[in-house]
Amino acid sequence: MNGGGGLKCRRHFFMDMGQPVKIMDLAENMIRLSGVQGIEIIETGLRPGEKLYEELLVKTEELDKTDNSMIFIGRDTPVSEEEINKKIQTLRNACDTGDDLIAKEALRSVVPTFKTPEEVNKEIA
Repeated sequence: MNGGGGLKCRRHFFMDMGQPVKIMDLAENMIRLSGVQGIEIIETGLRPGEKLYEELLVKTEELDKTDNSMIFIGRDTPVSEEEINKKIQTLRNACDTGDDLIAKEALRSVVPTFKTPEEVNKEIA
């Protein structure tokens, strides 16, 4: 908190990372570029909780442009200390249950952009 009692806003920078890259293509290129031959790539599938891709953390309309077309500044929505404490208590209570499903639902309730791996993977399937 700043001296005036209000919450201090921070600037968050986001980079446009370009088009997604397939892991198989990346692995094949790394092997080819290393000059090593005879390496077999084995696909094992997703492990529990793994995502096929990472979604954006913010909505694009919440980003301001900079002089660099690949870098953006995110706009913060201030959250009061009281609201933060309520959210922390919600998460603590969920963790105290020891139930993964309750913990995930608590995350969903306090983090508006939270998505489970299953939701993310279903969207791109």
